[in-house]
Formats: sequence, C-alpha cells, structure tokens
Amino acid sequence: MRLSHIFKIIGDFISGDFVSIDKLYFFGPSHRSENGRFILKWSDYDPKSRIGGPRKKGYGRYVLLDGGKIILQGKLERPNNGKVSNQGIFILNDWMFGEGLKSTFYAFDTKNKRLIQHKCDANLYNNGLSNDGQYAVCQTFYSDGEDGNMLFFFNLREKRLVWKCEPKTGWAKDYRFDTVQQVLYLLYDNGRSYRYSFDGNFLDEERWEKERINFVSGYELLSIAEAKRQQLESTNADLSLYDEVIGLLKRALDKGVSENTQARIHRNIGEIYYKRGQNSKAIEHFEIAVSLNPKVGVKRLLDKLKMES
Repeated sequence: MRLSHIFKIIGDFISGDFVSIDKLYFFGPSHRSENGRFILKWSDYDPKSRIGGPRKKGYGRYVLLDGGKIILQGKLERPNNGKVSNQGIFILNDWMFGEGLKSTFYAFDTKNKRLIQHKCDANLYNNGLSNDGQYAVCQTFYSDGEDGNMLFFFNLREKRLVWKCEPKTGWAKDYRFDTVQQVLYLLYDNGRSYRYSFDGNFLDEERWEKERINFVSGYELLSIAEAKRQQLESTNADLSLYDEVIGLLKRALDKGVSENTQARIHRNIGEIYYKRGQNSKAIEHFEIAVSLNPKVGVKRLLDKLKMES
C-alpha cells in the first residue's frame, strides 16, 4: 500500500511516495506496510558527493520508521524497490556500484539483522513481499548468466532460497501472496494473474498454454507453431489437426516479423498444404516464401509442383 497524503512525522514529512527527513538530509521514495504501522524509505544517492544513480562509490541509505519514529538506519550501495511488511520485515534490491550485470537482493528484520543476501549475475527488475513478512520474491532481467530472467522465491522465516525458475508468463508487474493456500500470484496488466505454489509448481500451465498466443510476439508464435507441428508429425496425427498450426502461423504474420521469418512461415504453411494434397495452396505459399527469401529451401519442390499442375 502506497502513501497518498501528507502528514507530519517527527517534524519532517511524507508526501505521495516520497519521504523527507530534514535532520538526516534524506529525501526519496517510500513504502508503507498494509497496516500503516511501518514506513520504509530509501535513497539511491550519496549525500557526500551529491551523486545519485549509476556511480562507482558513495553508499545510498535506507530508514525504517515504526509509528512515525525512526527505529533503524542502514547503508547499501544502490538501494531500490523497497517493501515493508506488517511486522517490519523489509526487502530491498541493491543495484550495486560500477558497470556490468550484477545485483543483490536483501531482506532485513526490525533490528536491521540480515535475513537474506542473495547475489545475482543479472540486474534485478522488481520484487514482492508477503504482508506477514514470511515470504519474498525477486525477478531479474535477461543476462547470459545462470540468474538471468529468473524469479526467486524466498522463505524469510527460514532464511533460505526455496526455488527459482524462468516464469513462462514473463515478468510480472506485481505479486500477491496467499499464505493460507500457499499460493503466489504473478500479476499482469488487464487483470491477468497466474499462480505458483509455494513449492514452485506452476498451477496455471494449462490455462497459460491456451492464453499465451494472445500475448507473445510473432517470433514466439512461430516457435509454438513449429513445436505443435513437430508433435503432430511424430504421432502421425490426423491432417485436420493441422488447422491449429496454420492459424498460429497466420497470427504470427499478423504480429509483424522480418522478411526472412515471413518466408519461413509461408514455407511451413505451404508444406502443410502439400502434406494434405492441396497443391494449389502449397504453390501459393511457396511462391511467397521464395520471393521473400530465394534460399528458403523450397525452390525445387515449387518447380516440381508447377510442372505437375
């Protein structure tokens, strides 16, 4: 829950998402616990050098308030994305000094005791914290390292990483924890959400397989279509089942892809029609494929079909 009004705290103030604590020369974003008791404030700024954002030195700071009173202060290299629970447990993403893909996820208790310090060989994107302070997640951006594009799930009470995975549904905008049912919700735009169990099982796999074609790119649709085609061919499936593949391939074209990829799509469609014995349609798509990329690999078959027609 974010602050949306201005009120006085120990002679200083909080306005919107920002906190000003004059005696600490402190101003920056904040997060308030759902019950309103705790406020976490952080600043990715070095007051000595007066430099914020990307830098090689000069620690940023964080402050935790309980009922309007400062109960702890701390320093991290570049603290960001703070969250605080109803019990005062809080998390931060440290974007770290210097260049390169690296970051650290932290969790602390109300005594500033470190519960989690998890280093990643990728930059952190966002995070989430349960209202009771028992569970947390963080999500990384892409990288070539093993931590790239990963969702990490932590048990803060046990001070451990429980699991990590590359979420099939992509980067979530936010997270919700159902600690009774032991379910993590990944939240997206337009009210979409997908569930993971607290032990790492993707609970909405079947629904995602049906819905994902509405959200992925044309290139991803092509990959989905080719995988489905390969599956049908491996099981010698009825030719009528290839209609779904053709539909996916045509949707990929509608999404917009490069000319070489368009050629590959038309080749796929032409090969399906050829397999069905619909040679006139096969020729139509093979001709488009060759016009887009003469090396697409169907010229001989196209010439053969034209001679037979």
